[in-house]
Amino acid sequence: VEAMLQTNARVKLFYTMPAFHNPTGRQMSCDYVAKLAGLLARSGALLVQDLVYAELPYNGPVHWLAPGNNVINVHSISKVAGPGLRVGWVLAESDIINRLAHLKPDGGVSPVLSNVVLGLLQG
Repeated sequence: VEAMLQTNARVKLFYTMPAFHNPTGRQMSCDYVAKLAGLLARSGALLVQDLVYAELPYNGPVHWLAPGNNVINVHSISKVAGPGLRVGWVLAESDIINRLAHLKPDGGVSPVLSNVVLGLLQG
């Protein structure tokens, strides 16, 4: 990443899976993720962390950065509650969330499915 940014490439977004990378299953260390975010922030690029597998049971620590500044986190309930529940959410700064909301105001999820997921989340 550092070498790529030094080429003056116009990187706007960098996508990564820091927890349980698919298909390798590898995890990134907290230090690596923080260094990556710092490099991207200096170039003005966004870091998108795909955390759809982060909620799966695991015996070790899972590392990712909290959303903010240039960090966007993408989550999903389908990996832990069932693949038919195609519902996810994004955590990011409010200006990014507002821009995403304008792209797809209803999120593309049916009200029935939304209520099923709400029931699962409320226990």
